[in-house]
Amino acid sequence: MISGVSIPAGAMTKLLSTVVGGAATSRITAGERGHSLEMADGVRFLFDRNGQYLDDVNGWQLRMGLRTSSPATRATRSSAIKRVLGWYDERDLRWQDCLELAHMNRLWLSFRSAESPRVSKATWNQWMDHWYAFVLYAKHTGLVDDIGFTRSDVIERGRSARPVKALSATEFKTFIQAADSSRMRAGCAACLGTGVRVSELAALRLADIPDPRGAANLGRAYLPASIEGKGRKIRTIYWPSTAIKWIQWYINGERRMAVETLRQRIARQEISVSQTFLTVASGGQLIENSSSPLWLAENGDPLSYKRWGKDFAKVSDRCGEEGPQCSPHNLRHSYAIITLSLLINAMLKKEMVDRHLGRPEGRVYFMEPIREVKERLGHASIETTMIYLDHIAEHRALLAMAVSEMQATYFDA
Repeated sequence: MISGVSIPAGAMTKLLSTVVGGAATSRITAGERGHSLEMADGVRFLFDRNGQYLDDVNGWQLRMGLRTSSPATRATRSSAIKRVLGWYDERDLRWQDCLELAHMNRLWLSFRSAESPRVSKATWNQWMDHWYAFVLYAKHTGLVDDIGFTRSDVIERGRSARPVKALSATEFKTFIQAADSSRMRAGCAACLGTGVRVSELAALRLADIPDPRGAANLGRAYLPASIEGKGRKIRTIYWPSTAIKWIQWYINGERRMAVETLRQRIARQEISVSQTFLTVASGGQLIENSSSPLWLAENGDPLSYKRWGKDFAKVSDRCGEEGPQCSPHNLRHSYAIITLSLLINAMLKKEMVDRHLGRPEGRVYFMEPIREVKERLGHASIETTMIYLDHIAEHRALLAMAVSEMQATYFDA
């Protein structure tokens, strides 16, 4: 269990040296050190269940504390971080492995469930303000590679609602129809079809898209491809052939126009070739190769990571308050729930056949699908993937499929 301890100013010199560093601490004068320690009054230092001082979190607290004038604010920040870390600690999870939006949804369910809310919306939003500030610090200082949510994803606005859910087929089609570009539609297909993170989506190259016309891919519904994911880990994803068609429409249409716009900018000397992904061929023609970025802005520049979030927000606005609100991570979440549900369903069928044939009872219909989805999503811990089990029953389309199969199997027999 995470514990918090308020340390008197006279005992904080050693803790401050942890943050600033031994060499730097020796250059702080007595007066400066006294002022710094006084400014940090109100900080509750955090220790894990073994009594170990949490360097990363406390280091951030001290840095923030030295810039915050109110002891009450510093105490509130410490309390918020303690509650969030305590939730992870109770489940034996490392916070570094738990930066997916699904974890925030699970945390939200623990404290803000409509059935028995344990904290108010204001308190929850306060916690999320401080937690998001900390994970941003962790990303900027290299403690973690990526964050799977934004502040707006976890802050409650208006009436309370769960911050993430799987999109039904109808909601997805409504969202796609509101998109005004083939790039946006192709990006949605990539996220829903493969479960890639938005950072992985933004980093895709032409070479990352498998060719459905290749000899090894003919007739296959899902085409395997390797990508570099979080922490520079290589993993295999499976592209649905229909998602590749959407991407090819984008490549042959909007993307081709964007490349031509880029060539015209170079011809007008608005930008040099060396600043682009194009190269000069022997005949003087500007060409690109398979390592070129897949997603391009209208002027031919590589599409930025942040642009995806803005484009999804624009389409969500077009759908209106009653329409589907969607982000790249919503589609990753949808992929996980749908894939896990269908795999479990398939394993249950296999189990029934095995029993009918008198084979030993395997009871692998939960763990094997979870392990498979874990690999496809690139999760560091299987505990992260198991969170999606909580949301399977919430997917109405899958629930309808289950009811339909039950009627066909049991009632119509």
